[in-house]
Amino acid sequence: MENTRELESLISAAVGRLQAGDTPDVAYIRLASTGGDVRLTAVAVCAACGTSVSEAEQRLLGYSELFDEVSPGEENIIGEVLEVAGYFDHRVELDEAGTEIAKVLQEALRAAGPAPSGLAHNVHRWMTARKLPQAFLSIEALWSRRTPKNAEVFWAHMANAARLLADSKSPGFAEAAERCQDRLHDCEEALASLQDAATLWSVGSATAADVIEAACDCLTAGTDSPTLRIVAGISPRKGSESDELRRWLEDALAELSLTYYREGSKEGEEEALRIMARRLLAGTITPRDLTSWAYRFITWEGTPLADELIALENAYGYVDVVYEGHKHTSTTAEDLDADVIAEARRLIGDTTAEND
Repeated sequence: MENTRELESLISAAVGRLQAGDTPDVAYIRLASTGGDVRLTAVAVCAACGTSVSEAEQRLLGYSELFDEVSPGEENIIGEVLEVAGYFDHRVELDEAGTEIAKVLQEALRAAGPAPSGLAHNVHRWMTARKLPQAFLSIEALWSRRTPKNAEVFWAHMANAARLLADSKSPGFAEAAERCQDRLHDCEEALASLQDAATLWSVGSATAADVIEAACDCLTAGTDSPTLRIVAGISPRKGSESDELRRWLEDALAELSLTYYREGSKEGEEEALRIMARRLLAGTITPRDLTSWAYRFITWEGTPLADELIALENAYGYVDVVYEGHKHTSTTAEDLDADVIAEARRLIGDTTAEND
């Protein structure tokens, strides 16, 4: 472009407008409305925002039709279009930390599924301008009102992005970061509950209604899939609910990357044992609850992993009524409790107590 002196004057004026608080589009409209060259004014404002003159001129080549189609007095249209398109943005190369954050946000968008084109455009603008907190806030704001395609993965990436952006002072960032962590926790808890309910149902310890309720909880938490909706819609009233569950449950779990255990399978029994062992160690059931559960739902005919618990259930019975003639006669129920807890730790591979 020619008119170097005029351009320098316009750049100086644009810098003044921006320092006075104008946004780039407003600065452009104010300057272009004085009768100056509308193209040269666009370059000046872009340069005032931090872009080199040569790059600003190169970018402007893509907007030739815009300038050809507007009439004098319509400078506001040009300014608004250039702003929305990101023409004025000062694009900078991300450093290593910024590149990692941008990658995490892009992964989150992929997990979220289809999004409005405007969001993708704005996120790209903010990333190229190194305005990563704004990109994070925009993504979080949209998907807090929608259901991401893969909710658990999406919120895991968003929580990770929040951690990487922890130093951000952007208004609303701390609250958005907390919401991401809460959403992730809700998804993980709902999926874990569904996995547990399905596993326990496979050994007869949970009802079909328990699984259906867990599926509904997943939907409430934002986790969704086509077959999960079908499972959640099964009537929990006694009758054919178990048949319906057998028809749809395997596909629903597969869609959520969860494991399906065939009813009565050894694998299901072993995982059910671990679920109940974790409940004991978490304090939600007692040692006697665990042994009586194993005696009732696994039995001696089930997986050998339950043998010790079943034997301990028998020992509880002896301790309750007999105090001699048995290997546990010198022990108390509290001693058996300790044995059950030790066995629960062994079942889940927890050796911390042994190492203490």
